[in-house]
Amino acid sequence: MYQAYVALSLPPKQNDIRLNDDCTLAATGGDDAILRIWDVKFDTEKSTLKISKKSEFVSHAGKINSVDFHLVLPLVVSGSDDGSVRVFNLENK
Repeated sequence: MYQAYVALSLPPKQNDIRLNDDCTLAATGGDDAILRIWDVKFDTEKSTLKISKKSEFVSHAGKINSVDFHLVLPLVVSGSDDGSVRVFNLENK
């Protein structure tokens, strides 16, 4: 079992974070209404995570409250205070 410690400078007030099934991507959504996708790499020798921003999706008019990955397809879904649920194709970014 590994314990990983990471210091990540996230944009202010992130309301949700999810990892995809194989833990290689993370999705975050917050008060700035931007869905961000992050690359996640685990270094087993150092027991550390390397996280870097991969892409951003600007589509909501209100803060994002929830994000999640589709189990099979390269899709991320987000729900917002603007009353919308949006689906983003990760292959298009």
